[in-house]
Amino acid sequence: MDAKKFEFASPDIDKLLKYGFLREGESLVYRTNIMNGEMELKVMVKEGEVTTLMTDVLTGDEYTLHLVDEASGSYVGEVRRATTRRFRTY
Repeated sequence: MDAKKFEFASPDIDKLLKYGFLREGESLVYRTNIMNGEMELKVMVKEGEVTTLMTDVLTGDEYTLHLVDEASGSYVGEVRRATTRRFRTY
């Protein structure tokens, strides 16, 4: 799981909801499948903190290799690109 704080801005709740985030308890949560449905990316926003969770859909295991700077290879690179493409316009 990867977590980051909003340092210079506050999340715009209305824009997040329009984008597709849903309220789950005290968090706003967005789920999307990437990699042709092989991975699920979950983005959670709570109290100015953004947390992401990547899950292998087939096994249900958390996937974290895309967060390791030293990790290389075609699959991990494609996961990184797919994640970036998904949120480029936001």
